[in-house]
Amino acid sequence: MKSRLKSVLVGAGLMGLVGASVVGYGWNRVIRVSDGDTFVLGNRQEVRLLGIDAPERDMCGASEAKEELEK
Repeated sequence: MKSRLKSVLVGAGLMGLVGASVVGYGWNRVIRVSDGDTFVLGNRQEVRLLGIDAPERDMCGASEAKEELEK
């Protein structure tokens, strides 16, 4: 479990880098986080983070993984 959460934290850090590089462009801002490794952009494109295998919605740790990506 700890290694999965560590992966999620790394993914969340990557998300911060992506968010910082696209400030000012509404179509590619994150509008919704689906789970710990998937989010939706303003242009409705769903993005899944490569190399991150967060727990799915019905699995233990899923809500924590989603919360970390939302940060």
